[in-house]
Amino acid sequence: MFVTVVVRGRARRGELGGPAGLLLASAPVSTPRKTAGKPGAAVGAGRAGKAGAAGKAGGVGKAGKAGKAGGVERAGKAGLPPPPGPGLVVGTVPTLARVAGAVAVLAAILLMIAPAFPLARAGGVEFGTPGNAWAFVPPLPLAATVAAGGALAARGRLPRLGLAVLFPAGTIAAGLLLQNVALLRTGSHSTIDLPLGIGTSARYEVGPGLVMSVVGYGVLVAAALLAAVAWPRTIMEDTGDLDPRRPRLAAWGLAAGVLTALVLGMAPYSSSIGAGAPTLPERHGLDLLGGAVVALGAAVWAVVAATLRPRLAVVGAYAGLAATLLSIGLAIALLVTRSPALGTSAGGVGVLLAALAAAVLGLVSARLGRPGGKASGKALE
Repeated sequence: MFVTVVVRGRARRGELGGPAGLLLASAPVSTPRKTAGKPGAAVGAGRAGKAGAAGKAGGVGKAGKAGKAGGVERAGKAGLPPPPGPGLVVGTVPTLARVAGAVAVLAAILLMIAPAFPLARAGGVEFGTPGNAWAFVPPLPLAATVAAGGALAARGRLPRLGLAVLFPAGTIAAGLLLQNVALLRTGSHSTIDLPLGIGTSARYEVGPGLVMSVVGYGVLVAAALLAAVAWPRTIMEDTGDLDPRRPRLAAWGLAAGVLTALVLGMAPYSSSIGAGAPTLPERHGLDLLGGAVVALGAAVWAVVAATLRPRLAVVGAYAGLAATLLSIGLAIALLVTRSPALGTSAGGVGVLLAALAAAVLGLVSARLGRPGGKASGKALE
């Protein structure tokens, strides 16, 4: 009523006239109160919201810019390498990891040049000389893979990938080291025990090639031990896309590991001049212990490799396992090819198949979990 009286009063005085004055005078009393309150509040709230949003956005933008600049400056001062790929983060690389990589490169060099020297001497005759370039083929897969892994760890670019290569390679190298140390005891061995493929039994003197092999395997074992100590301190992670597939990958590794242990326990070749190479249960002393370490170590790493993080570490572990088994299989194949008294066996062929199985597991783990791989997208759901 108050508003109506005021409006009519103004209309009578001539302040509002014509149809406008009549329209305002006939309007309901409650309508002007509601419409006058709501538009004013909406306009005020809208202006305040816009101003607040702009202020917040400005504040966030300034803070984001400042944070980004500070982060880049800190990363530059720390000297950390840039991320090697999407979803992969490389952080602290301890000095021990770099040292392990350098030691691994040294071991690869020693193992690669060992075939250039004779294994033993007997009666003024050297045994185990290289003969031709084929003698350097068997150690090539192991030496090349270990050198590549060591270089990655020493540079700190992909440290856990390089360190993971050394784990299975160093474990199997420990067994090969024990077997070669057993051959250094010339009093209990003859030329038949050497990997020569000859039927003449005679006492021998240790040659530089055998010593070089012992030193090379020993250095590789030391590199693996250093890598094991440096592993927890080395930061390298990814988005974990492989995690849903790790149990299945480990199951495949278990099947491959059982196959590997069986073939490594068999005789590596057959012989037409004697009883042939002994199987694992027929060996004794350090030879038996070394053979057991080789067989069981390969079987264990076929499964454990699937549990390493990140995904590239799984690839590195299977690569090291495949390269080591391939070197063993190629050494058996070269010995059988060069000696007319030796023949192939299920054990020798099985080692090559085990190396192929480990290589397939490495390729599968490299494929799974990466962008565009089978483990990405809907396959993970």
